[in-house]
Amino acid sequence: MDGPTLKEILDFDESEYPIESAENPIHPLNLTTLAKFTDEPIQIEESHLYFIGLHSD
Repeated sequence: MDGPTLKEILDFDESEYPIESAENPIHPLNLTTLAKFTDEPIQIEESHLYFIGLHSD
């Protein structure tokens, strides 16, 4: 999800506090560490590219 989409969903006015977003690649073997924070099970394919996102204001 990109910044404009996030602003639209949250109906956020960034005139005082801009939203920043970034995507970072993550190795499939490290996804098991992050899987405990998801609401649904993750099926990990070692041949796929995965990214985690950081959104802050």
